[in-house]
Amino acid sequence: MIVAYCLNNDISYGITSTETGARVTTHEFGTIISKETVVEGEIEAGNGKVEVLGMVNGRLDVSDLVIPEGGKVIGTVSAGNIAANGFLQGDVSVTGL
Repeated sequence: MIVAYCLNNDISYGITSTETGARVTTHEFGTIISKETVVEGEIEAGNGKVEVLGMVNGRLDVSDLVIPEGGKVIGTVSAGNIAANGFLQGDVSVTGL
């Protein structure tokens, strides 16, 4: 099952799905979690941007996190910058304030 897709086909990325959740890793560009997608697990995006239109339940370690209206993130978030018009709940650490 694909839980996310990358904006640039040349990007290096990996997706691992397990019974306990999913791990999504991206580098440099970005990842969009679509409206129909639910990610349970861990997302590491290094210097990349992650936009959550669907739902993420778990841990996010990203450079830039965007949660538009309708997007939902529950869990532990570590980000350089966050723009949230959607739902964000959990332990949040932002370094780019």
